Amino acid sequence: YAALRRVRPDLIMLSSSGYGHSGPWAEYGAYGYSLEPCGGIADVTGYPDGPPIASSIPYPDLASALQGAFAILVSLVLRRASGEGQWIDLAQYEIATRRAVIPLLHYMTTGELWGRHGNRHPWYAPHNVYPSAPDGSDLGREDSWLAIALENDDEWPRLVAALAGALEDRPEWASFEGRKRDEEKNDAAISAWSSGRTNVGAAELLQAAGVRAAPVNRPDQTIRNPQLWHRECLVRAEHAESGSRIVPG
Repeated sequence: YAALRRVRPDLIMLSSSGYGHSGPWAEYGAYGYSLEPCGGIADVTGYPDGPPIASSIPYPDLASALQGAFAILVSLVLRRASGEGQWIDLAQYEIATRRAVIPLLHYMTTGELWGRHGNRHPWYAPHNVYPSAPDGSDLGREDSWLAIALENDDEWPRLVAALAGALEDRPEWASFEGRKRDEEKNDAAISAWSSGRTNVGAAELLQAAGVRAAPVNRPDQTIRNPQLWHRECLVRAEHAESGSRIVPG
């Protein structure tokens, strides 16, 4: 950057590396699959009795690209005001660490580790994914799942009403603490109910009742989702050589 700046004093340059250009880890090699665990994300992903589980997507890569683009925009604003350029030394490790901000802040403020909760949540219940009926997929996978997340006590009676007798409405379950104590029993009852419905149908029924629910979409379900097509997140494009293709809008 110092050499380039002699040619263009107001140059804005972004350098994206695993651990940055200074510090004891500056020469360390990096890859998404190592950055995600090192940043603390994988430590809280998995089940209480199991090991850390990294995601199947290059999460630090994507987050770092977004953060880098934002840093460039900020530098452009600063250059407009001051006439000065910037060298942005972006460390993907730092970006990954900031994406694990809730467990990090929890430890910084309480001295306690966040832990692994699977699909459950330490503050909300019910909060899980539940089996649903096969939807006729011909892709060799018949597993189907429904996600439900109750954030506050007001949503509990709505869930009970929507399940129409499949879930008990005990007084002690009106509060999160009571539902958390009996989480296994409630999850079993919801699973029995959801197993007889498709994930899309069950989600629509619960949403109509004011319960936050969604299908766990496979790629084939994502492609068919009407919300994405309505907002033109997905569009169909015609190409002279490759024909008709679904592409990001």
